[in-house]
Amino acid sequence: EVVGASASNCSYHLRELERYGLVERVSGAAGDGRERPWRTTATGFSFHPADDDRDDPAARRASSELVHLGIDDDAALAHAAAAAHDALPADWRDAEAINSYGLRVSPGELAALTAAVDALIRPFIGLTREDVPADAAPVHVTFQAFRLPGDT
Repeated sequence: EVVGASASNCSYHLRELERYGLVERVSGAAGDGRERPWRTTATGFSFHPADDDRDDPAARRASSELVHLGIDDDAALAHAAAAAHDALPADWRDAEAINSYGLRVSPGELAALTAAVDALIRPFIGLTREDVPADAAPVHVTFQAFRLPGDT
């Protein structure tokens, strides 16, 4: 009902998504035989420049465009959040953060930092979180880490 599709149509598409590793059946979940719970395995998007496609200009261009569109979407969300900040309840205003840091790290340290931040965030991902507090709300978190352009 939620997506306006028949059960058989949803079942087909869920099996296709499962085939590509994007969803999985919830084992041990209560169901009546017709209702089969599924959960997502994909919890976000990560786009990187297409290092694997150096010889394919179209793939490199598509990858670059996805990266730029993601950056633009994140900036638009941040601008909208900044504009709406004053209308939020005090506890949400106090909890929000828009931070920038200038670090000096090696490539290995940057990779380790990125992995550590990812590990901290993953338990809170809305699509897979099971212990959601009653006062929880959707929150957008963006993490960007890159060498400063032009810095040699």
